[in-house]
Amino acid sequence: MKIKKYMDGHTGINFPSFFSDSGKNLQYFPQVRLPDNQILLNEDTLCSINGIPAPEIFKELDLLVSWEAHPKNRQKKMNEYLSPLLHHIYKISSPFKFVLRKKGSENNTDSIIASVDYQTWNRAYNHLSAKRYTESYLSYDYFPKDSIALLYYNNSNISGNDALKNQFDRFAEVFFQQVEQQGIKYLFIDVSQNKGGSDLAHQSFYHYLRADSYKVHMNVVAKKEGALKLYDDYYETTMKAVGKEKGSKLSRKAFEKKDPWVKNIIIPLIKKGKIERRYNNPSKNTGFKGKIFIIMGENTYSAGYDFCETSKRGSIGLLVGEEPGQRSPFCGNQVSDRLPASGITFYYPTTYDWTGPVLPNKEGFLLPDIPYPLDRLLDIDDYKKIIEISRERNL
Repeated sequence: MKIKKYMDGHTGINFPSFFSDSGKNLQYFPQVRLPDNQILLNEDTLCSINGIPAPEIFKELDLLVSWEAHPKNRQKKMNEYLSPLLHHIYKISSPFKFVLRKKGSENNTDSIIASVDYQTWNRAYNHLSAKRYTESYLSYDYFPKDSIALLYYNNSNISGNDALKNQFDRFAEVFFQQVEQQGIKYLFIDVSQNKGGSDLAHQSFYHYLRADSYKVHMNVVAKKEGALKLYDDYYETTMKAVGKEKGSKLSRKAFEKKDPWVKNIIIPLIKKGKIERRYNNPSKNTGFKGKIFIIMGENTYSAGYDFCETSKRGSIGLLVGEEPGQRSPFCGNQVSDRLPASGITFYYPTTYDWTGPVLPNKEGFLLPDIPYPLDRLLDIDDYKKIIEISRERNL
């Protein structure tokens, strides 16, 4: 666990269950901030908690989160791990006794605070549990008076499931029919909670979106063993998704012909260990005629990130919100395995991916065209403000 900092985001061991406990099983220390090797509680500096020096606690937390994570997500994960660390590792129970240095003061103060319940602790992230993000893979809303439509694209994980892909196609068809019938001028596609899945799912929506022509260079490398493991895992997952048992060699051949991702990506990686392709993507002049905004944020990863990148390259829409959680270049296509002696489950990436030309970024994180805070649920006033900002900046 304590080497996670030195690994990429797709490499590590599965943490003990108590590190992901929530609710009744844990005594929560209030939310803190962790900038520059400090632990801040309401802008005051924690010096120690129940006699444990704060720098030691910070170091332990820092080791539990990958260097590759976005700085905002690193702080979020360290906050998430603080209470399990205090309770299960340091055996500290509420009330918490700590030494505090008030902001602007040179003197330390002894303080005591009781634990908070999970709902109070999680208040900063409560908006993420809204039905628009959790009820289904896809959701929508219309504001015809303001000529605004919202598409919540929360999950791309169709896993080779034809039935699910058909549901995506049908959803997109009905949604865009309504958009046209209501004369919508502004479309917001929210992928702020889309942590990935399959890029093939995007085709359901690209079919209805205009795009400029663009060139892209795709590069993927993999070791043969990793590509074979990726193939096996993807095959078994897909067979389960469609209700089939692991098949014969012949059924695998049929699978390879049917699934474009296997055919175009995995098989070439097994055979050659790398893919280098240059695409000249033609323009698409049919589809939604209004203005498109794509909302991304710290929980946008993998296929969700790819949707944003492709949209940027093809000028499909303006990127709005915050930097995504996904860094580029990145290691991906994660698989799991188990150590034979200890039985510890671990996970690791099988590919290393990068694309070009390089898009505007900050330390590998794609930059939004319109920065906009996503620390709460957006409402109609936010969408109208984003439209106004785009007008003011002639975007």
